[in-house]
Amino acid sequence: MVRLHCVINGSNMRLIISEKANTAKKVSQFLAEGPVKEGKHRSVPHQTFTWKGEETVSVGLKGHVLNPEYPEEYSNWQKVEPRELIDAEILKSVSEKGVADAVRSLSKKADRVVIATD
Repeated sequence: MVRLHCVINGSNMRLIISEKANTAKKVSQFLAEGPVKEGKHRSVPHQTFTWKGEETVSVGLKGHVLNPEYPEEYSNWQKVEPRELIDAEILKSVSEKGVADAVRSLSKKADRVVIATD
């Protein structure tokens, strides 16, 4: 088995993404090998700590960050044949811009991402 380790921009940081901010905080308190530093990115709280000897950042989402939407011609569900929806284009809209920006920014600094959701 070949194990790859990548370092992006000289970074060696693990990012843990949880469903909620309070879950992210509990994860950091449980895993931390020392103090947990509280921080914010565009008003989105995150925690920085050391886990297994590596810098780790834990951040929580606020429900669904991206929402799937259909084009306008499908807006009246009563007039749409359900089979048409199978091949219809699905648009994405960001429901929590601050959270999306925080995750995007933090993930650029990470060499690994852990999705800690149910």
